[in-house]
Amino acid sequence: MSPDAIKATFATGTPFSSASPSGARYTLVLKPDGTATRAPKRSKAATPGTWRLSKDGYCSTWSGGTESCYTIQQNGTKYTVLDAHGKTAAMWSK
Repeated sequence: MSPDAIKATFATGTPFSSASPSGARYTLVLKPDGTATRAPKRSKAATPGTWRLSKDGYCSTWSGGTESCYTIQQNGTKYTVLDAHGKTAAMWSK
């Protein structure tokens, strides 16, 4: 997905689902102002973060950690989030 498509699809402030390859499930919110939250499923304890568009995708930083950048490939109604090495970091669904 292009950075503009990522922004239009996910940076709306509307929660969406994320699952890690290990099976951990989260609810993510990417807000248009560049802030974000990530909460484990069935938990109200959200981790704050920030996000921004990059040349090829988007980058995020969680709770003061280091920034990581990703690209996203759409597969029907699912989205595969790939890290800088091309490995699956998460699967997103709306």
